[in-house]
Amino acid sequence: MVSVGLLSIAVSLSVKCYQVVEENLKLQEEKILDRTTYTNDLSEIIFRFDAEVRKNKELVDKQVQLENELVKVRKKSS
Repeated sequence: MVSVGLLSIAVSLSVKCYQVVEENLKLQEEKILDRTTYTNDLSEIIFRFDAEVRKNKELVDKQVQLENELVKVRKKSS
């Protein structure tokens, strides 16, 4: 009789442990998905920022080029 009671408790604990492990795995999967989404969002932000930096650098280079040409034109007309 005691053996049946102990076996019943052992089975109940095993089932409970399995449920806890299963829930833990589900939470870890959700965290991984959240991190992946977060990482993808950051990658997109960095990519766009990099594109803006390159665009601004091109504009600054063009501005410097035009300013240099203006200086040359002013020197020629003096």
